Amino acid sequence: MKRDLTLRIARTGILMAIVFVMQFVLLKFMPNSMFSTILTGSIVNLVLILATQTCGLTGGLIIGALTPVMAFAQGKLALAILIPIVAVSNMIIVYVYWQIVVLMRKKTKINVMWIVSVAIVAASVLKFLFMFMSVNTYVPKLPDIKPPMVKALSVNWSFPQLIAAIVGGFLSVAINKVLGAAGAIKGKDCLFPRNAPEAAGQQPSTEDEPLREQE
Repeated sequence: MKRDLTLRIARTGILMAIVFVMQFVLLKFMPNSMFSTILTGSIVNLVLILATQTCGLTGGLIIGALTPVMAFAQGKLALAILIPIVAVSNMIIVYVYWQIVVLMRKKTKINVMWIVSVAIVAASVLKFLFMFMSVNTYVPKLPDIKPPMVKALSVNWSFPQLIAAIVGGFLSVAINKVLGAAGAIKGKDCLFPRNAPEAAGQQPSTEDEPLREQE
């Protein structure tokens, strides 16, 4: 138990470091554009879902809450008042993904790839809707938000966010599979374990643990 907790904490720290470095590199070397928005968002969402898969719900939520803080510190996010909105949107994709996978694995025997696909798409759509509604209703009423900034956010927080969330989600599945095949993650940390079938009739836990395939 203690070893598993230590491993989760270490993975969470590593994944947060990856997000920090990638955001810094993209901000420094790539001009601000629609492509850079989608690329950065895809990396962030990749890490969010991968963290949820391998570090558990808590790890995913922690990274989701901290990434906008790091983005603000790096100058990627213009105003501190926007941090809670981005943090909530990140936590939405993590929590919805987690809950759908846990529920569907408990209630159905559908192939894990179908379950994960449904979870990624649904979580991505809900994150997109939250950001889209925020920028069109709540953000314009915030202090220090000028019309040009609202216009820019209305573009960046619309369909690019949906694309980035879906792309990042499916990339996380591919990386999870590669790490599992290489033996870097095993058992419950891996969506596609090679030689770790669960006992017949055993129900998956809904506790804060990484996700695994139910056979």
